Amino acid sequence: MKSKDKRSGITDNTDIYNLINTHLSSNYKESLDQHIPTDKILDPASSKFTRSRASLLNKYHNYFWTEDEHCENWKRVLSIFDDYRHLRETALIQSKLKSNDFDNLLSEDNLMFLHQMLTTSFVDPANHIESGIDDFEMTFRIPIDWQDNIVRELSYHPEIKEANHYTNKGYLKRYGRVKEYRFSTGGTFVFHRMKHGSKGDCLISFRLSETPRRNICIFFNCIYEALGNSHYSEFQTTATITRKDPYFLIKGIPLPMLLVDTRSHNKGKPIKRQVFEGIKGAILGSSYWGDRQASHTIVYCMYAKLLHLQEKLMNGNKPTKVKKLFSKLFAELSSVHCITKIERRINTHQQGSKYGLIKDMHNLRWHTFNKLEFYSPLAFNELSPSIVKKVFQYGLSNVRKELTVKQVASLDLVLSNPDYKLYFNHQPIVYAIEMKLAKLQRIIQNPVMLTSTIKV
Repeated sequence: MKSKDKRSGITDNTDIYNLINTHLSSNYKESLDQHIPTDKILDPASSKFTRSRASLLNKYHNYFWTEDEHCENWKRVLSIFDDYRHLRETALIQSKLKSNDFDNLLSEDNLMFLHQMLTTSFVDPANHIESGIDDFEMTFRIPIDWQDNIVRELSYHPEIKEANHYTNKGYLKRYGRVKEYRFSTGGTFVFHRMKHGSKGDCLISFRLSETPRRNICIFFNCIYEALGNSHYSEFQTTATITRKDPYFLIKGIPLPMLLVDTRSHNKGKPIKRQVFEGIKGAILGSSYWGDRQASHTIVYCMYAKLLHLQEKLMNGNKPTKVKKLFSKLFAELSSVHCITKIERRINTHQQGSKYGLIKDMHNLRWHTFNKLEFYSPLAFNELSPSIVKKVFQYGLSNVRKELTVKQVASLDLVLSNPDYKLYFNHQPIVYAIEMKLAKLQRIIQNPVMLTSTIKV
């Protein structure tokens, strides 16, 4: 083991820091420069760690989006977002939305702008669509004494803090109480250990999208230091990747206006569909596609999730300092939240063990992005007011079971117009995600060589 010395962090988050510099007041920026490293990214859940606005921006960057305020396109996005917020506020105070409540949001100018924006984004996603990996999990079996060596090495590292992890019932039942290891510069790794009644079953999980590459490398290097070269080789060649969650973001369009469906099926049968976190009886929140116990897709309305997050954090049992921090963050960085996140939760262990090995992890199988179907917002011009209200309430993918036979026929007729079918070039998105997985793969396979050289 190495001696416990103080080391300066490597800046991994220049883009985030630039975003902070754009928005924060000059007084706070001076404080940030003096006291908080630019790669400070922490989980804002209740803990003993110092928190900064920089940390919250890193963890919740998918909720925020900003551009040049003088750009005409950005002004249009702001206008659409204001119309969407007004519609949501109207839905909260009225028992039912009226047809004319949609007039501003579904104006001809707005629909044409969104049509052009989506067309550009889907044709050239490499330059217009952000993508990545959220949750990542791997399982393995090693002797208890090996596990203890890993825990000691992680606990001893000067940049890592050990804490109790509060997990869901499924993991709790299988592994019992577990520990998590947090970096002061961002990233939380959970180490599940089944000590009793097992053959050394373990699980490591973390969120790749929130963790600097350098810290991932340090974490796996700790495992290498604890096991030694021979045992680490055995660990990384037999470990199984059990979950990886690829996603991409579509910015600028409120989720209820994003006409998206999927051709995915479950052995020839329609997949399960569920709506949540919306305004009951009026506005769509987010949607689940598929069996939540298996691989499935989630279409998130990031604005609905942000509002849910605000309520949870501001009204929960968080310390007053944390509540004030969140309050300031949401007040000062409330730019635009017209962001839809499409995420595929892939449980690779259900697809066969040969596809879950580290040597194969860079291949993104079962993403189903190729099965997504998008339609132009201009289609709203031809839909009856009653169908529009249902689409806003349930989303295109869920709406047919809520319509009459006549309404379904009318909807299908509109969508059959080839002018409304949008071309979606999913391959650059998959390629970008596979490149991120390949970088992670190289870290796991050889963390020693990459410890001081890995960059975001």
